[in-house]
Amino acid sequence: EEYVAKYHDSSYLTSLRSAVQDAYEFDAPRRLRYEYASTMVDGNSYEAALGTVVGWMEAVRVAIHQQQQPVQFVLSRPPTHHAMRSKGTGGCLLNGCALAAMYALDELDK
Repeated sequence: EEYVAKYHDSSYLTSLRSAVQDAYEFDAPRRLRYEYASTMVDGNSYEAALGTVVGWMEAVRVAIHQQQQPVQFVLSRPPTHHAMRSKGTGGCLLNGCALAAMYALDELDK
């Protein structure tokens, strides 16, 4: 979650967690934001999105540190490539692509 907070705005993360909590309490999916009808959340969305980010970062770690398997491929749900710093769009809640790139830069600087 450290990298999530480095990339995404804290106000966005607060609203995302709040929307997920509301969906959990009402046991029904809801829109993340009114303007983006395709971006829905349910009570498990934040943990699922975080798990996707962990998958991206693990692929980067393996590619950098395990020379016998330098090529990695990540298939993830929910997707991550449309999420921006301050909003989720296109069904994407957290930007795993950006977070994995930040993680790679940090790992290569070590």
